[in-house]
Amino acid sequence: MTAQELRGIIGENIKSRRRALDMTQVELAEATGLTQASIAFIENGRNSPQIDTLAKIAVALRVQPDMLLREGSYSEVEKVA
Repeated sequence: MTAQELRGIIGENIKSRRRALDMTQVELAEATGLTQASIAFIENGRNSPQIDTLAKIAVALRVQPDMLLREGSYSEVEKVA
């Protein structure tokens, strides 16, 4: 797996979980202390979150950080939502 592929997986998992919680990028940004643009860049796979940032996002999304690293972790959640 390449770094680019991992960024894509992380971004998709964050986006899927955020949507499953009916949360906007702005709300996630406020909950984590990040900007909405930073959230968008992470979700689109353009930026890799640092470990502390990933932990903040996981807390805001009410998941364990490792769940955001797994391929397809939230695809089923998004399909049901």
